Amino acid sequence: MKDSYVIFDIGTAAYPDAKCKIDHADLELVSGYKWGIAYMGGAGYKLAYARTRVGGRKNARYLRMHRLIMGAEAGTEVDHINGDTLDNRRCNLRVATRLEQSRNTGMRKNNSTGFKGVSYIGKLGKFRAYIVVNRKQIHLGLFQKAEEASAAYEKSAAELFGEFHRKIG
Repeated sequence: MKDSYVIFDIGTAAYPDAKCKIDHADLELVSGYKWGIAYMGGAGYKLAYARTRVGGRKNARYLRMHRLIMGAEAGTEVDHINGDTLDNRRCNLRVATRLEQSRNTGMRKNNSTGFKGVSYIGKLGKFRAYIVVNRKQIHLGLFQKAEEASAAYEKSAAELFGEFHRKIG
């Protein structure tokens, strides 16, 4: 059954309707655990992950479903390609460095322009395009329209980030 996936229930008392996607082939692997959902966020993002508690009382830790599915070792990052952290199908998961993952982030919740890499400069009445590369912000230009600034960002992101570029807004 190629491309076969199931909607897997990870609901808890606090979040009874929580679900995630997994490949049918991984159903047996994940069914051996009691799953829940954890919301995490910071810097303007809010992400939800399927997770379970493993180990005894003294050495308990949380294990995220996408890491179990990928067999990720400690220190290894696993990236959700489409940005949906509850889509744990193998076609949506890849091993990545922290830097590569940062290139695949979504738009911040406090974004006021509706476009990633675009801000409005009120004093100038223009939209500024910028991109962050290796933790350094690079100015791409000033534009009359947000769409023009977004096009400049998208072009640079596609060139600089390659497969880790995710087109947004």
